[in-house]
Amino acid sequence: MKNKRGFTLLELLIAATIVGLLAVFATISYRNSAAEARMESARTRTRALAGAVQRFRLEYPVANVMSGEMANVTVAAGAAVVCSPATEEGAENVPQMMILCGFLENGGWSDEWVQFFVCNGRTEPDICSTPPVGFVPLACMTGRNNNPRVLDRYKTNYSFCVNATGERETFGGGA
Repeated sequence: MKNKRGFTLLELLIAATIVGLLAVFATISYRNSAAEARMESARTRTRALAGAVQRFRLEYPVANVMSGEMANVTVAAGAAVVCSPATEEGAENVPQMMILCGFLENGGWSDEWVQFFVCNGRTEPDICSTPPVGFVPLACMTGRNNNPRVLDRYKTNYSFCVNATGERETFGGGA
């Protein structure tokens, strides 16, 4: 009788194939979970933005809280940061004024994954009118269609909006 002391080539190939398949599934799972974590972080920032709009309206009730896309605030070197909320239509860009007045942190608003919007119950921009009738959003976000690393379900007609009493997530135009 011969004494077998090792694996055959076929057994080694089968084991390597199984390990390779497991590695592929693990990589796909990791990429999807990383993308989901980014989107959850963006949803959390949208909730913070809605809270900031509410606090801003309480602090400055005569200010006109305009709707618009959030962006990072750039201040020239040596320039004083001035909090001057608007009292007339179109006088100030209130989304950026919320940063200058300390209601929000600067940074992360010009995100490659999503766009953030202050809605304040208005229908402009269009994303603010996407949620169902009767839901008046304070802040919304949408996935960027041009980023290949954003999961497909967050690209076309995806929105996440928050109002004073709850939140709505919309995929492809439906609730």
